[in-house]
Amino acid sequence: MLILLYRIMIIDSSGVLIDNYNISKLDIRVKDETLFGSLIGALIQFSEEIFARPQRLDLDGYAMSFYKIGTKDESFYVVALTDSDDNSNATKKLVMDIVKVIKNYVASSISDEVIFIRDDLRNEIKKQVMNIAKKYNRILASYRSGGLKSILTGTVTGIIAYVIVSTLAFSLIPRILRFGFETETNSFAALVGIVVPVFLVGSLVGIASGIAAGKPHEGAISGWLSYSVNTIILYFTIWIGSWGFISALTVLAFNLIGIATLSSTFGYILGLWEDERKLSVPKNEHKLQ
Repeated sequence: MLILLYRIMIIDSSGVLIDNYNISKLDIRVKDETLFGSLIGALIQFSEEIFARPQRLDLDGYAMSFYKIGTKDESFYVVALTDSDDNSNATKKLVMDIVKVIKNYVASSISDEVIFIRDDLRNEIKKQVMNIAKKYNRILASYRSGGLKSILTGTVTGIIAYVIVSTLAFSLIPRILRFGFETETNSFAALVGIVVPVFLVGSLVGIASGIAAGKPHEGAISGWLSYSVNTIILYFTIWIGSWGFISALTVLAFNLIGIATLSSTFGYILGLWEDERKLSVPKNEHKLQ
């Protein structure tokens, strides 16, 4: 399994690198780790809002998220290196979970205001961090980390969701309301029986597309596409023959402008929700070893 967290570094308040953990097979290209730790320490000193919450700095395709922890004897920083394409809320949650693990280990390693982490503790810290990092991996991450692959994944998932949900909705809801489309088209039950399934299908298609795409903008695009593709197919195969050109065109316009937009909105919201929970695969393949 490819872990999408590059590295965890522990730095003391003066910027001295205490320890670092190479978590993933991803290449972070740090030539001088000591100098890099000093650089991070200097940057942290200029951050006025660092205390008590994670901060993030994007630099050359990478993101450094850091958190200050104070103990009764010393303060130090936990720095996580991830990809800059990752959502800041996702990296924040990752750092917070890692800090909960590292804090106790480091606090027990302080002696005479010097932090020294034993090998057994170091191995345990790395093991715990790797377990946490795995929880932030996306399922099918290569297809759900943005771009065309995410759009295709979300669209295909949305089309499948449309077929399943529409079949169930337009068969179960009329039975619940006890009406038939052919005989009671002017009744209130018929109106509810048509409108409710349409909005239900649009919403669930957007939800499925957004989660599958894993990114907000890709979720919005795939939500709109997946609903629109099915609607256009229905227009040419069923609606024109059943309702006539004008009526079918009116229904098509309503679905493309209204319900497809609803599906796109849900796609964006659920894509954002998923993006704030999981890390992404780097877009640049040269970052991989």
